[in-house]
Amino acid sequence: MITDINGVEILPGQTVIVHQDAGIREAIVVGVDPDNPTTSLPGFWVDIEDESGLEGMMSYILEVTGNKTMDIEKLESKIEAIAEEVHNAWWREKESQGFHPPIKCDSGALSLCEKCHPDMIPYNSLPEHVKEYDRVTVRAVLDAIKNI
Repeated sequence: MITDINGVEILPGQTVIVHQDAGIREAIVVGVDPDNPTTSLPGFWVDIEDESGLEGMMSYILEVTGNKTMDIEKLESKIEAIAEEVHNAWWREKESQGFHPPIKCDSGALSLCEKCHPDMIPYNSLPEHVKEYDRVTVRAVLDAIKNI
């Protein structure tokens, strides 16, 4: 693990402050190289990029200030699981509004009552086109986080 001056792990996509004699500046981590230690103080070379371009920098003069990636790549690989959680949260909200699954309807009528919601079923039982609503929500939130 490659860490900054405060012991925080440095990962690609993070925003860092570069502390140099000439002052401080902000950059984005492009890559880390755990197989390339520095020869002076304990540290490793980290590729950063700012308005000046791409540059190798020593990890011990970097300070992580933000993580734009927030492990977005890991989250993107779990869209289905997150979509199920979104569906479950939606279901709880609908219940708080007085809605219920059709199976719990005691209206006695042949048709659904106005508080029955046909999508209040377990996620794995939903038709694909309904699951896609939740997937679209997850993708949109992940894209919004990336753009912050």
